[in-house]
Amino acid sequence: PQKFKTYYEAKHILFLLKIVSTAFPVPHTHHYLIRTASSAASSDITNTNLKLVLYTGKQKDFDYDCYSEMVYAKMVHFGQFADMMQDAKANNPEWREDQSEFFRGGRKEPEDSLVR
Repeated sequence: PQKFKTYYEAKHILFLLKIVSTAFPVPHTHHYLIRTASSAASSDITNTNLKLVLYTGKQKDFDYDCYSEMVYAKMVHFGQFADMMQDAKANNPEWREDQSEFFRGGRKEPEDSLVR
């Protein structure tokens, strides 16, 4: 979990800022799910070993480590951000490299993580 958080904040967000520049939402807030290793000695970095601290719900319902709340002044700004992200996904070779950091250990990349 800490390695993910470090990469997310130190590299991924800077990469997104480079891609979308002024369309990046301000404010935006990251919320990290708290996970603990079932076996501290294990090198397993999947959610099989890294269990969530849950009040309610099931482990299988949370196959992500973070969610972000992004606030846009107007819907048109969200559209600009979404278009830039889709363009990067289709045309920027750095995109796949960046995304591979998130979807290691059996996690699947969402079909389309931007909802309009």
